[in-house]
Amino acid sequence: MDTPAPPVIGFLHTSPVHVPTFRALVEARDLRARTIETVDETLLDRARRQGPDDAGLLADLDDALTGLAARGAGVVVCTCSTLGPAADTRNVPVEVVRIDRPMARAAVMSGRRAAGAAIGEGADGHPRIAVVAALASTLGPTGTLLEEEARAAGRRPRIELRLAEGAWDLFEAGDADGYRTCVTGTARELARAGADVVVLAQASMAGAAAELAELRGPDGRPVPVLASPGPAVDEALRRARVTLRRR
Repeated sequence: MDTPAPPVIGFLHTSPVHVPTFRALVEARDLRARTIETVDETLLDRARRQGPDDAGLLADLDDALTGLAARGAGVVVCTCSTLGPAADTRNVPVEVVRIDRPMARAAVMSGRRAAGAAIGEGADGHPRIAVVAALASTLGPTGTLLEEEARAAGRRPRIELRLAEGAWDLFEAGDADGYRTCVTGTARELARAGADVVVLAQASMAGAAAELAELRGPDGRPVPVLASPGPAVDEALRRARVTLRRR
């Protein structure tokens, strides 16, 4: 029997700091899988200045996604949350995984067990999802995505969007410790305020999730903290394997 071809996952990054993170995540899940990357920091800069629907930006986004497909990617992960809604809908010759969609799907099914409530529901019957973002341009897309996934699941969560003030300046300055501290501090504030689950909106926040593994609410209950990289890689590998089996 022929050995099946290894899955090839393409990544479109807007910061080079993501390259080793996602390579390690893929390797930890499948030693045979290959990764290829395109890093274009200008895409995020332009999305923030001109808006994510700018025609020139979208054309360059299409070129980047198509270029990864031409280099052999069976599936591409767009790791920029600001570009996620655009990447989700592009007509390109490769499947695209939006970095935060698998995480959002998990978030709407998360929450606490309260008296008279099912797992994944708060005391009022609706999970309370708190979103931490480092960029204001990410808040809207993440909130909309959560609402979309909630409708698909037949749920009605209460969603709170919170900007971690000053976090992005720390990230751009290369202050990883300061960035992580800013993110974790905001997450802890939201947990104290009664969040049932905390969503870290940017892939760059994944390091903060480990520090928040024991996060608890005011009544001592655990508060799950969800980061996007792991679930997105799982989804990309799943889709890539399905595509290979069809060949």
